[in-house]
Amino acid sequence: MTQAQLTAYAKYCTYNLLACNFNTFAGAGEKTWPVAQLNILVKESIIPNSQADAISRVITRLAPRQQMINIFATINNKTQCDFDNDYDGDKVDNTKDNCPYDSNPSQRDTNK
Repeated sequence: MTQAQLTAYAKYCTYNLLACNFNTFAGAGEKTWPVAQLNILVKESIIPNSQADAISRVITRLAPRQQMINIFATINNKTQCDFDNDYDGDKVDNTKDNCPYDSNPSQRDTNK
């Protein structure tokens, strides 16, 4: 799994916890940040479930992201990238998506 795929997986799973077999935590539920990152950290045995449950919404954006970067090279196959072929969730299949890691349902080739 590449770092881009892992990031896309976390984005997708944030909005699709059930499809990713992910849990909610006291401070992070579906569609709230950083629920997917916390699930990945728990699956990779970086933090225990109880610690993830104790994290509040006050967590900085950098903390889980840095943990994800730290574990990227040593992922031990507990986290699988087994989700549909729409990494960014824009309803365009990756094979037809001009930007599969960033949501752009219109497929416009601009930054606007």
